[in-house]
Amino acid sequence: MTDTTITYVQPLNERLRFFMRLSFLFSRLKHGASGETTHDSHTAITTLLDILNIIQQQDLKKEVLKEIERINQTLTPLQHNTEIEHSTLDQILSTLSTYRSELHAASGPMASELRHHEFLKTLQQRYNVPAGLSECDPPVYNHWLHKPIEQRKSDLSQWLETFETLHNAIDLILQLIKQSANPSRKIADNGIYQQTLDASAPFQLVMVTLPVDSRYFAEISGGKHRFTVRFMDTTTKPRPVQTSDEVAFDLYCCAL
Repeated sequence: MTDTTITYVQPLNERLRFFMRLSFLFSRLKHGASGETTHDSHTAITTLLDILNIIQQQDLKKEVLKEIERINQTLTPLQHNTEIEHSTLDQILSTLSTYRSELHAASGPMASELRHHEFLKTLQQRYNVPAGLSECDPPVYNHWLHKPIEQRKSDLSQWLETFETLHNAIDLILQLIKQSANPSRKIADNGIYQQTLDASAPFQLVMVTLPVDSRYFAEISGGKHRFTVRFMDTTTKPRPVQTSDEVAFDLYCCAL
């Protein structure tokens, strides 16, 4: 997976799909918070409100702790494997233990202080209205956007810090899962590829890579027992359709 390829990803369970959405939002929040313009600050604020909306839907701390514990139970026995790079494994296990302790130490629901922050509560009430956050409504937001960039960055950095452990834990979980598989070269006949997964293995993720200049993109569907990849031709009009060509691609079936 390099700058010369595009990777298409299909999580095989809802927990991982949830984590991937949050990882994307955390990265966008961090990028917006480091920007210099009011548009950057606006992107950061709307992303922060998206994160707060998502977090309210699930007991996120519980889900992350479950996944940390599951991965820890999988990796710990590898300490007795002489073919494993033990310094790397020990570092991963130590980091997982640190995140677990920090999450346990966080009292109450995740980001509860932000949910009750008066300024953010005001914005949240308007955010679900189309164009609800504009220069005229609410006025307090317009006022904040025109504060010096140093002040806006300081506020955003403080709010971003609330999610630091959560962000780091989720990113490490996703990194470990993605790195658990080596690529295998496959051919899709008539633009379609299907595979049955071993039900006894903890498959979490399917990834397909294609050259960045490929005329096709991959649509992946399925669950923990079976998946299908269809390659859609972007040159067909008025919309992409499944190609009838043979398509070579790299497949990653990630199990951890």
